[in-house]
Amino acid sequence: MDRRWWNGLICILCLGLGTLCLMTGYDTQSMIVESVLHSVHMRSPESIAKHAGYYGQGVLYAAYTLSTLFAPWICYRIGSKWSLFAGSVLFSMYQAGFFMLNSYYYYLSQALMGIGFACMCLYYNTFAIAVIRP
Repeated sequence: MDRRWWNGLICILCLGLGTLCLMTGYDTQSMIVESVLHSVHMRSPESIAKHAGYYGQGVLYAAYTLSTLFAPWICYRIGSKWSLFAGSVLFSMYQAGFFMLNSYYYYLSQALMGIGFACMCLYYNTFAIAVIRP
């Protein structure tokens, strides 16, 4: 096995570990988001809707569904590495929004995360194939 093979393996392992951490954080957060948003609504009813967690998930999956139509075009235009980076940034912006929560940012970040999630899913596979191809 040559050096290029080991470099490809290290890239794939780092990519897999990063995706594992990102998705574990998102899945953990998505399990508690409704109760957190309900608690925020009980303290400050004007800041966010009572069932914003459910509405936000609807916005996320609608944006994800629509963005899967143009995600391959983005990958073609800017490349898989930058698309993966952009998807990860959009994904992380949603998580950061919980430090200072309001309804406008919450729904906007859900829509952006839907786009980022579509980019990440497509580009993760594209980048992984590009790295392991001889």
